[in-house]
Amino acid sequence: MKLIGYISQGVMIVLMVLSVVLMALSATEASSDAVAAADGSWTGTVITWAIVVFAIGLIGAAASYVVGAFVDTSNLLKSAIVVVGAVVLVGICWALADGTPLPLVGYEGSENVPFWLKIADTGLFLGYIAAIVAIVSIVVSEVVQLFR
Repeated sequence: MKLIGYISQGVMIVLMVLSVVLMALSATEASSDAVAAADGSWTGTVITWAIVVFAIGLIGAAASYVVGAFVDTSNLLKSAIVVVGAVVLVGICWALADGTPLPLVGYEGSENVPFWLKIADTGLFLGYIAAIVAIVSIVVSEVVQLFR
């Protein structure tokens, strides 16, 4: 078990160093030369890197959750309920998302289509819900600690 901790810590350090280097390259590109900043070559790389890190985190969290559920079979039903609840929440956010293309003057890209707009809206709704849940849980835990 200690080996897994060392491996995950090493991977986390490598990901953090790569992230900081990419962010520094993107920031210095914008401040050093206006023409290079307009090119945005490092900015696209940073966005791609953010998506990769997010995917790695999502896959790691899902794998950890599944392994944990099968290691302790007494919590298997609770785990299944949480997974079904998460799928239902994403489905509700997807249903609430609006896919109407935006009137963007001068934009010639291919992402202003209903599918990508629904994904963006779903992510925003999930982010709002996560923020609200975090704030409510902080307030509730403080109130509970107050009365203990």
